[in-house]
Amino acid sequence: MKMFVATAAAVAAAAIVVPASNAASGRCLSKSETIKGKSVIVSCGSATATITYKGKTYKFSQGQCVGEGKSITLDLGTQLVVPAANNGGFTYFSMTILSSKLPAGIAANQGSLNINGSAKFTGTKKGTFSGTNAVSKLVPFKGTYNCGGTIYPF
Repeated sequence: MKMFVATAAAVAAAAIVVPASNAASGRCLSKSETIKGKSVIVSCGSATATITYKGKTYKFSQGQCVGEGKSITLDLGTQLVVPAANNGGFTYFSMTILSSKLPAGIAANQGSLNINGSAKFTGTKKGTFSGTNAVSKLVPFKGTYNCGGTIYPF
């Protein structure tokens, strides 16, 4: 599982680097900022996701999907540059799809919510997912995602 987390983090970090040509096409660019004394990446865009976990539904917004080949990464919210427990209290969602034949990697933080697991999924630009949380004795979660209509190239 540690290797998966490292792979997902590397893919997510790669999504932050955006060629200038994408900015010219109307795509928004994630921003590096300092919030509450911490270096963060703030996502932008119309993508959304929801997760239902332990009977409670959590909503995520402000992000976009990027992809290359069959791989897609959806990043929403605010992510710490240097990882910390519960993403330092910032709201963040990430879904990494490497192939339609492999489970998607899901990471989500919002308040007390802390998910890091894998999930079966449907769809490409939007769909559903269901999986188990590796950080809490494999408790199940499910949800939806929507890229906001566009998957931008890396």
